[in-house]
Amino acid sequence: MKCRLLGVIPLVVVLLALCSALYAADPVVVKVVTDRPDALYTCGEDAKFLITVTKDSAAVTTGKFDYSLTFDAGNKLGGATGDLGVSPAEVTGKLDQPGVLLCTATYRDGDKTYSGMAGAAYDPYEIPPSAPEPADFDRFWGHAKARLARVAMDPILQKSDQYSTKDATVYKISLGNIAGSRLHGWIGIPTREGRFPAILTVPAAGVYATPAGWTDWTRRGFIAMGISAHDYDCDMPKETYDQLNAGPLKGYPFQGRQSAQSFYFMRVFLSCVRSIDYLTSRPEWDGENVVVTGSSQGGGLSIISAGLDPRVTAIAANVPALCDHTGGLVG
Repeated sequence: MKCRLLGVIPLVVVLLALCSALYAADPVVVKVVTDRPDALYTCGEDAKFLITVTKDSAAVTTGKFDYSLTFDAGNKLGGATGDLGVSPAEVTGKLDQPGVLLCTATYRDGDKTYSGMAGAAYDPYEIPPSAPEPADFDRFWGHAKARLARVAMDPILQKSDQYSTKDATVYKISLGNIAGSRLHGWIGIPTREGRFPAILTVPAAGVYATPAGWTDWTRRGFIAMGISAHDYDCDMPKETYDQLNAGPLKGYPFQGRQSAQSFYFMRVFLSCVRSIDYLTSRPEWDGENVVVTGSSQGGGLSIISAGLDPRVTAIAANVPALCDHTGGLVG
């Protein structure tokens, strides 16, 4: 059940290269890209970062920018001030050990500062873990999945006229989970005939209504499901979630941490597996493709889903949390 990350590292690097696009609404955009489209390098090779600045979509060809180079977004390796010009400015750096060389460029316009960044991955498949794998790791999660398998899926679907369209039928969905709990979310099924890949969107941290918009992937030909991390209805008033956040779900990531059997994320991780159970049981599924995606907590859940469930064929993990907590201890 070890996580299959071939293809994930390049995706993470590409996401870093595209980070500035998230702020495209800003009048100033700082764009940093690597000189190789896949951003993959061998230790000792130079990586070039190409830096451009635009303001109101027009290139900024005069002025200066600051940049820094860091190892795995931690140890600073260098930095300086560069000049903008007609061509992209170039910054060169390298790593002599496996890891990610991160270039962050900043540009000041009046009293505001804008930034962009990109990562160059050096021999990423050789990056060692920061802690040893527990001896009982596979056995522990094998037992956890077997525990889930003994629970009936018991799907409860409620059609949503509000969110269904001519292209997709959208349902609120609830499924059985461990310890008498249930998972909650939305699922969209394309209305046209055919068999489709499945995509599961997993949640970022917090206590909030699950966006029904996560089913919009149906327009691109997916069976699309999005789930909550919590055993509460996914479509309640904001005030109700605020009360839960201040009450029974306050500090939920730390609840049950005294035991590996009771920690809060046990049922959350298994919610991901149970969602895949259901998606792959649908007659509309193409029998092959399962994608999991999410950001922050959801980024971590995407990676964890791939590690726990061999039915996952691809993930897109954006700024993943729940990862490498012991990394700081080894620098």
